[in-house]
Amino acid sequence: MSKSTSYRLRYPRATVILTALLLGAFVYLFQTFWLDRATLLVPWKTALIVMVLHVWTLPAVEGNMLALHRRGTSWQTYAANVYASGYAWGALMFLVLAQPSQIFIDGVVWLSAGMIYGFALAMLAKPEQIAQHGIFYDDEHILDQGGARRVLFIIWPFVTIGFVLLLLGLPPAEGWNDAYIPSQLLIFAMLWPRPYAPSLACKRDDVIFTFAGLGMLLAVLFID
Repeated sequence: MSKSTSYRLRYPRATVILTALLLGAFVYLFQTFWLDRATLLVPWKTALIVMVLHVWTLPAVEGNMLALHRRGTSWQTYAANVYASGYAWGALMFLVLAQPSQIFIDGVVWLSAGMIYGFALAMLAKPEQIAQHGIFYDDEHILDQGGARRVLFIIWPFVTIGFVLLLLGLPPAEGWNDAYIPSQLLIFAMLWPRPYAPSLACKRDDVIFTFAGLGMLLAVLFID
């Protein structure tokens, strides 16, 4: 009998949405009233992307932190854990603080800072605190399986970092559209396979969040 690989949301849907709204409101207020320089996007667009990134990051961060406890520090587990935490934080800081006039420097700074943050979080995490969330996840992580999804899961952090650096370092002659790089940061997060497959209830939530996320992304790209 094969193992089930699903997870169920630790947090109620309403809590996830409320947290995303509060984070988006903070980003909007921070860029509007406290930040005294131009950023990549107008505040409401930055807030939308940050909200979607937060919703998509939750299962990845918690699932990979749990895997670090369950599976030990194999390089695949450790790299996934660092990426899950570090990419989310680094992308958020880049979106909130990056300036159009020095986008490459800001990108390198916040990608590097994100990886350092991810390493620190992985090193300082306490297994007994992570293990208590195991009731929300079945035993088999994507790294315990075979197939293309496992390969994609392993290589995706390296693909993401390389591609984002390429985007930042080699812009077209006319420059990137303001929303292009921020939207790519979000899309790369959404394309990374989940560490645990969602349960039926979570699949329904994923559909809801996916359509909401796509709607927000379209608003960022096409509404002036």
